[in-house]
Amino acid sequence: MKIKEKLLKAIPLLVIIALIVKVCIFMGVVRGVKYKIDIHKFYTIYYCLPIICILGLGFLFKGKGKYIYWIVADFILSVMMVLDLALYRVSYDFFGLEKIVFKDLIVKFNGRMLDFKKLDVVFFIDLIVIGIIYFLGREFIVHKRRAILSVVLIVISIGSMKLLEYGADNGKIFNGDYPIYNKSFWNPNIIMGNLGPINYHIYDFKTLIDRLPKNNKEDIKEIDNWLKYNKEDIEDNKYKGKLKGKNVIFLQVESLEEFVIGREIYGQEITPNMNKLLKNSLYFNNIYEQNNAGSSIDCDLMALSSVLPLGDSITFLTRPEVKYNSIMRVLKKEGYTSYSSHPEDIQDFNWGKAHKAALGTENLWPVTNYMFDESEGPFGMISDRTYLKQFVEKLENVSKPFYGLGVTISSHGPFDLKDESKMLNLPEDLNGNILGKYFQSLRYTDEQIGKTIESLEKKGMLDDAMVVIYGDHAGVHKYYNSKLEDVKLEGDWWKDTDKKVPLIIYNKDLQENKIEAYGGQIDIMPTVLYLLGVEDNLYRDKVMGRVLVNTKRNYTVIKDNEIRGEINSEEEEKHIKSAYDIGRKIILNHYYEKKNLLP
Repeated sequence: MKIKEKLLKAIPLLVIIALIVKVCIFMGVVRGVKYKIDIHKFYTIYYCLPIICILGLGFLFKGKGKYIYWIVADFILSVMMVLDLALYRVSYDFFGLEKIVFKDLIVKFNGRMLDFKKLDVVFFIDLIVIGIIYFLGREFIVHKRRAILSVVLIVISIGSMKLLEYGADNGKIFNGDYPIYNKSFWNPNIIMGNLGPINYHIYDFKTLIDRLPKNNKEDIKEIDNWLKYNKEDIEDNKYKGKLKGKNVIFLQVESLEEFVIGREIYGQEITPNMNKLLKNSLYFNNIYEQNNAGSSIDCDLMALSSVLPLGDSITFLTRPEVKYNSIMRVLKKEGYTSYSSHPEDIQDFNWGKAHKAALGTENLWPVTNYMFDESEGPFGMISDRTYLKQFVEKLENVSKPFYGLGVTISSHGPFDLKDESKMLNLPEDLNGNILGKYFQSLRYTDEQIGKTIESLEKKGMLDDAMVVIYGDHAGVHKYYNSKLEDVKLEGDWWKDTDKKVPLIIYNKDLQENKIEAYGGQIDIMPTVLYLLGVEDNLYRDKVMGRVLVNTKRNYTVIKDNEIRGEINSEEEEKHIKSAYDIGRKIILNHYYEKKNLLP
């Protein structure tokens, strides 16, 4: 047998070897030191099993068709991995079909969209070699289909993958740490780490099909009727345009519950700085968290778009491409520039993609835009002190008017602060209990909010600012109720599990006013826009929330269709109990985009 013929017959093996090497290089870049070619844990086997299936499909072709298929498949997979790496280097995300179907999901970060490196050339060297071998040995091609071999390879590949997926999903392998297809995760890097580059794109395709707009006419009609009823035609009052033209600063506070506002523990205020702000604030004390499948990231959606989230999945994780008539888009029509900041990487919980595509934010400031000089709270995250300090410094240099969102993190459960950051003097037993830790965490974050206000004042920014402070969800009562049973603390004020979060709208020119209207996080956006004097047609008939300073209704709904407040008729009850279903239909049908309701 001539050497050219031998080399030609070796092409399938060369393709397999080349793709396995590329997959290992790819995962080495993505997972870094965490990745090892570890057969014992099945990572590499699972990552590479689809290659056998791809090879097997080639044997269904006759003659030169099979070789062309293998070369083209190798080329496509190589391009796919290079594009994934180029996007990953910029935003820690991967290319995928979703970026082709929903182009807005590609986040341009620090002026770049893709970043190619010299290493990427390695992914194409084998194609040159295999192409030369094919060209030189094409005269020896046998025009024969090998269907049986094809079926065997495909069955081995898919069968082995399913066994590994079953073992992983049931904790039989991977030590239970790497479930495969059956869950969505808060970070695309985790999904890639579970699946590998080829399976990741199979997963991407499967989920993409479900994400396409439903375009259900009955749903659209139902949404129209719900929003029409929801809009209250009420004469404007003194609050309309009260803060017109002000810069808008949202501070979304981690795990902040309403019951701590104005309270003391052993003679010490838990939130002295927020208490002080109440003297020049509209303080809403009957606001309920409405998070559904998600927690903090659900609050992003509700507070910034006034739409209730999905319940079967975390909305911004599974459908970050759905566009909303958000506060950013509305204020852009008023001449505002928008800035969204999180103390997290840009891909965490898809907040970067969602804020850009879904909410229309013009500028993103992830944690990588900050000097990380101090950590505090859980997970080694950046401290609220250094984060909020730099957040204000960034806002000082932006064009006016602006909308800026800052999100705190140090008061995240399990509320573990360094001893030097604790400011409350508590008895030892309470200080070591989850409730005492919660108080300490909020006292710390409250101190940083106070310093934020001071910084805004010193920089001459406070006079022209509306500062909106609210909790993203309940904290100690949401996740740690079972640990509160043995707490020895007088009174029952700290036992309230009502799921309330505070809403404080501060401006130096406002007079202290406690507003007891029942509401939820979806009411934040329309209330703020009303105070800014934004034209009604830009938002009033498009939001699920109400203007809490100008409403005749006094109720809201939380997860599981639980109603809070006062219902005056069966019609009102039917309306509010269908709210989460309407939110779901808005999202699945891409309602605002389909109806051309985006500003």
